[in-house]
Amino acid sequence: MSTGEALRRVAIGLIAFTVLAWAVVLGWFLHDWLADDEASVTVDRPVQIYSPETVTVGRIPNVIGLTEEEARRALSDAGIELSAVSSHEIPYVGPPSLVVEQSPASGQPVEDSEIELAVSTPALMPDLNGESEAEAREALSTLGARISIANQYQPGASEGTVLSTDPPVGEPIVDKATLNVAEPLSSVFLTQLSPEVATCRTGEEGVVSGTAYAEAIVCEPELGAKPRSVTYTLGGQVESFEAVLGLDDGADPDVPIEFSVVVDGAPVLTRRLEFGDSLPVEVPLLGKLQLTLEASALGIPGSLPVGAVFGEPRLVGSRSAIDLVSEGLGG
Repeated sequence: MSTGEALRRVAIGLIAFTVLAWAVVLGWFLHDWLADDEASVTVDRPVQIYSPETVTVGRIPNVIGLTEEEARRALSDAGIELSAVSSHEIPYVGPPSLVVEQSPASGQPVEDSEIELAVSTPALMPDLNGESEAEAREALSTLGARISIANQYQPGASEGTVLSTDPPVGEPIVDKATLNVAEPLSSVFLTQLSPEVATCRTGEEGVVSGTAYAEAIVCEPELGAKPRSVTYTLGGQVESFEAVLGLDDGADPDVPIEFSVVVDGAPVLTRRLEFGDSLPVEVPLLGKLQLTLEASALGIPGSLPVGAVFGEPRLVGSRSAIDLVSEGLGG
């Protein structure tokens, strides 16, 4: 046998010995690892909000999101006697018949633990009308509901109390619950907002029947010409428009004016006023998107422009609706 052949056989022998040695070490390691009782079982949650979790023997697993049957199986796989597992039903948002609470919490040693599971039943909207927002939030949180707040103004309602809910009382809560909460009345002068279009002057003083209005919109329509007007965006949540209409005390007493309030392109109020007339108006606007104030001259041909005054023109509504308009929807 040549020297090269002998060396090759020695090398092969060494390699075989090394592989065998590693196999023995690995086998011993696996034996010890399995002997530590760390076998695991993968649990797939039936709902999307939960992720698969490994159940470790000797530790209480997280069974929230499983059906009761699946939860008991996972607990048994962890080494818990099923006789130590009890359950009760509680109203909870989402799919019924799922574990939504467990005691003790997951991760604790099994030992001789008694396991209590809370299993969901359909959650119905409780009667929260008149409750404070904080009380209503707490009641819905115990049901697992996501909560949104819609602020509204309602005459006579106490600020911060629940006016109504969505879904209504007694109806199932599928996922999210909306609380319609009362807030105080607020207002803003139109003269403080930027109009979309304007052929009238805003932010001037007007005097009608001897009363001066520091905040006023003054239009000067001419006979035979298009009405003078000013248009504002509302946003759909403003409750009403209020103003005092009349001819400026410095106007031609022989030229009447036709005032119009146009909402979403349709006239909702039209009045002919003579010199010396004064007319307070209030126009509902809830759900409306656009407000236009117009003034047309009805005088004798060749008469001079006449000052038509919208005194203290204001938008009235909930604080949040007025804030929304003030922050940009008015311009």
